[in-house]
Amino acid sequence: VQVVGFTHYQVAQPTTLGKRLTMYVQDLMSDVHQLQDWFETLTLRGVKGTTGTAASFLDIFEQDQAKVFELDNLLAQALGIQHTYAITGQTYPRKRDNFTLFVLSEIAMSAHKLAVDFRLMQHDQLVFEPFRQHQVGSSAMPYKRNPILSEKISGLARKVMVDALNGPLTAANQWLERSLDDSSNRRLVLSEAFLIVDEILTSLLTLVDGFDVNYQQIEKQLHDNLPLVISEPLLMAISKKGHDRQVWHEEIRTAFLKTLEQDGSDIISHLRAIENFPLSEAELKDITDIKNLSGLAHEQTRRYIKQIKTQLKEIKND
Repeated sequence: VQVVGFTHYQVAQPTTLGKRLTMYVQDLMSDVHQLQDWFETLTLRGVKGTTGTAASFLDIFEQDQAKVFELDNLLAQALGIQHTYAITGQTYPRKRDNFTLFVLSEIAMSAHKLAVDFRLMQHDQLVFEPFRQHQVGSSAMPYKRNPILSEKISGLARKVMVDALNGPLTAANQWLERSLDDSSNRRLVLSEAFLIVDEILTSLLTLVDGFDVNYQQIEKQLHDNLPLVISEPLLMAISKKGHDRQVWHEEIRTAFLKTLEQDGSDIISHLRAIENFPLSEAELKDITDIKNLSGLAHEQTRRYIKQIKTQLKEIKND
């Protein structure tokens, strides 16, 4: 279904609701790939002692280096982890925690973008969140249908994104082989980030699985903004015929202003009234046909969905 596009939150070229939704899917697929990278690079500290030299284990094995390295590998295998760090201090590098928080904040960022856009679209009554039969939107205003899921996602996502700043700050402040200022911080930040992202994704699934589309309002918004959305293709068509773009830019701008001052939608009659208007009736009808205004949006969406279906199948098989 075609919808009015918005840039700077001002009316722009039409797109489709499907294409808009695939923008969010694309962001989330980027997060899936980040998660894959996180799992593939998961690395164990191993048995390396208090400063990472494995000195105590070397004593236990009577200076047999091979046994120390073998113990390191056996522990990793027992835990199902393929790699161990070659070099550590007392802890594994806290850059790893930063990577973990980065991946979680990326998920939160994607969810936040989707949630904010849903709030904007619900304000324009284009879509509506799932709303339970006896759910109350406002105790004072009974008619209200507030986007509580999107608002919750936005608020929680903000916390994850802000808390993720603890990752680089903690890693950067580790002194020499280790200092303890990481411990109290990471115990809170890491555990909370996982719990919050879990709630974000649960709410996100509820939102996208049950939202309603108001087709009538979408059509009305397109019709009301027709004078604005056809301006660019109109100028392009006139320029292709060899006419002075600047001259006709002013003519069309004047016609649009007259339209907006009156009923706001009858742009065609104002264009026809321009002396020596260079487009034929058929050309004008073609340009103002809403179906022709969203470019490759449908095909782009179709191709992308096909692409990610293949990717998701491969991920599932892995």
